[in-house]
Amino acid sequence: MTTAQRNAHAPRRRSGWRAAYAAVLCALLSAPALSAPQTQPPTTPLSAAALEAESTALINAGNFAAAQTLIAAASPPEHVQLLFRARLAKVQGDHARALPLLQQAWHFAPTDLPVQRELAHSLFVTGQHQQAARHLRQLLQRDRNATLRASYRAMLQQISAADPLSFALRFSARPSTNINNGTSAGQFETVLGDFVVGEESRKTSGTGYSVAGQMRWQTPLSAWRGLRLSAVVVRTRYPSYQQLDKTDLDLSFGLRQLLSQRSWVEPRLILRGVNARDRSDYTARGLGIGLQHALAHGGHLSWDIAAEQRHYDHQTYRNGPAYQMRIGWQRQINALLTLTLTVRGNHIGHRADHLAHRDLTLGAELRRQISPALRGSLTLNHGIRRYRDIAPLSHKRRRERYTALSAAVQFDHLTVRFGTPEVRCTISQTDSNITLYSYNSQSCGLSLTTEF
Repeated sequence: MTTAQRNAHAPRRRSGWRAAYAAVLCALLSAPALSAPQTQPPTTPLSAAALEAESTALINAGNFAAAQTLIAAASPPEHVQLLFRARLAKVQGDHARALPLLQQAWHFAPTDLPVQRELAHSLFVTGQHQQAARHLRQLLQRDRNATLRASYRAMLQQISAADPLSFALRFSARPSTNINNGTSAGQFETVLGDFVVGEESRKTSGTGYSVAGQMRWQTPLSAWRGLRLSAVVVRTRYPSYQQLDKTDLDLSFGLRQLLSQRSWVEPRLILRGVNARDRSDYTARGLGIGLQHALAHGGHLSWDIAAEQRHYDHQTYRNGPAYQMRIGWQRQINALLTLTLTVRGNHIGHRADHLAHRDLTLGAELRRQISPALRGSLTLNHGIRRYRDIAPLSHKRRRERYTALSAAVQFDHLTVRFGTPEVRCTISQTDSNITLYSYNSQSCGLSLTTEF
């Protein structure tokens, strides 16, 4: 929807949201608070919940002067005063005045549910859908009120209908990336004898960068069903070690079906292509299916499997099927902390037995809202990989254990010319029973992401 179209529909939207807005506020209040709104400030101090209930009831009744007297007498914290002023502006239809007040209140109290509810609603009404959607998804995880959760889902559906096409652009730079800091031992045992692994075998990639573009399109077929198309293109470039240069293209076309208010399933068609400098070009076609269910405690459980057939242009001995599986569990521990646990499995069926393998990875990610403008995350992955046959020049069946630890910081309110910056550093270690395949890797990168 264009800006002109939004402006043309603004009066009609504004006349309809007042009743819905009042209904949402009423759902937050208990019956006693609504039945007897006071017109005079109480003689005893009110709790935060009681103060919110009393002031909201007075605002809904149109008794603005009494509400102002109540707030002034209670002398609440700064974010409560800002929230009260914003609600007065919203009831009078002035979202342009309410929005900066709510953003300031959220800066003071990023864990306050009433503040985030009002902020998400004002962003939605003023057409700032990307920011509104981010807050609405967080509220779905945090808020236990069933009536309000239904209203969040309704607003997210309206956002999807109003903006069926979205784009994202991401630029990443990885200075001093080391893809092989050295093997864990200096001697490689082979059927021909023992060989010493020299220092020159270490590979340093230097400074690299990647540019990724994503396009998402969705259109509803009914209230319970919709089509979704996703396309991602990633170009990776390492000037000092060009063997890592490649271009990836992923296409996905799915049909999402709601099973209930809390669950959906999505079968999809997968098309994938890789153009790589090291002649590992391939194309893949496959099918996948995803399932997600919202849990009672505010988290969600997801499950996804996919199967594809890969065809390599040059390295035909790597042709074969590939199967992937992922199970994820996420829970909002508190207003600031989110825990995600994952189990991932892969079965890569290369034609060459010494390359065909299976792997299983366990992952845990802890994300924290450090401040309204700063988010941090810590991710740990540990897994094992087993190969089908004996590796060349060796009398062993190859086995590997790998561990990776990543830390990231994202600056949500800081825009550096082209997007929101994120800094991520990763340390990984792979231990193999064959010396040549044991290595360490360290990398740090800066990325800029923008959505439009």
